[in-house]
Amino acid sequence: MIVLWRIEGFSSADPPPPPDVAPTAYDPSKLTRSAFSPPTAASGQSQYTRLLQFHTPGCGPQFFMRFSVYQAAHHHPILAFCNAVSKMFFWDLRRLDAYHDFITAAARLGPTARLADLRPPWLRPIAHRKKAGEPPLGKRRGDRDRDRDASDRDSAAAVAATASVAAPVAGGSDGGGGGGGGGPDRDRIELLGSCFSPETIDDWEKKYNGSEPTALVKAHKTEVTKGVSVVGRQVAWSPEGDWCVIVGSNCRIIITQRWAKGENLAPAEEDAE
Repeated sequence: MIVLWRIEGFSSADPPPPPDVAPTAYDPSKLTRSAFSPPTAASGQSQYTRLLQFHTPGCGPQFFMRFSVYQAAHHHPILAFCNAVSKMFFWDLRRLDAYHDFITAAARLGPTARLADLRPPWLRPIAHRKKAGEPPLGKRRGDRDRDRDASDRDSAAAVAATASVAAPVAGGSDGGGGGGGGGPDRDRIELLGSCFSPETIDDWEKKYNGSEPTALVKAHKTEVTKGVSVVGRQVAWSPEGDWCVIVGSNCRIIITQRWAKGENLAPAEEDAE
């Protein structure tokens, strides 16, 4: 797994700590060796807080495997990793916040909410295959348009549109905490169940619910390189995020291109926050 931690007491706006408070390997009171908060033994305060765990199966007994986070202004931060069997995992970190906003808005509006209209376009329900002899599955035109318009390159406008639904009732209680930390409770799950199947809700929860620090968040996108065996050693992104390069074993390099088909290739300013 890849674990996301918050360093307690750290702020990029603060000056660097002086050398005399630098942690050491021989001081038993500083086992986590952080210079940004007092030792746990002295203050009782955690120096690190576990926030999320990202599921990276298929790694085996490897000595090192490096991930990479694409982080640039006006773009979604994307976590990328390649395991020991040529499988690449991608997580859009902004989707975690967008899913929280969607659940919060649905809970606040209650039964009057049109959940199919509130959901972001990338949050697709699981479509069951039609069995032999069954009539074709119907779909509202609005849902078809949403699915057709969805792509890997989500604009922040979709996130803002979902979040704005909750704005008029911001004074209410969402029951799940602020920011990206709150998750749906039983009532919220039942509310979603009125419009979506249990399989869909389970899939969304495993991919986008960031409220449980010990749960494993499944990849939002998975790609497999067929015909070659590569242990992913390191990942790198191009400056604009169009290309992701994985360097692996056996002198192999995997180059993947985002938005290769040119679908919904929106201008950069449409990805602005």
